Amino acid sequence: MCLNRDLNLKTFNVVPITNRLGSIEWYDNTEPLKGLINREHKRVEQGRDISNARAITAIRKWLQGLPGNE
Repeated sequence: MCLNRDLNLKTFNVVPITNRLGSIEWYDNTEPLKGLINREHKRVEQGRDISNARAITAIRKWLQGLPGNE
């Protein structure tokens, strides 16, 4: 099925730092997941940056309203 669609599985090295954290090998010509999410968000939201998204703004406002976060 994957061969018919020209899909390939690539593996990469991970260097363990702790039992829950590691450093992943970087591949050339790749993009961080955050960049991919930001680009897709801008496409869907007619150019609005994700940091100005309505959901993010609402969450920030809610967090600022919690005691001790004035």
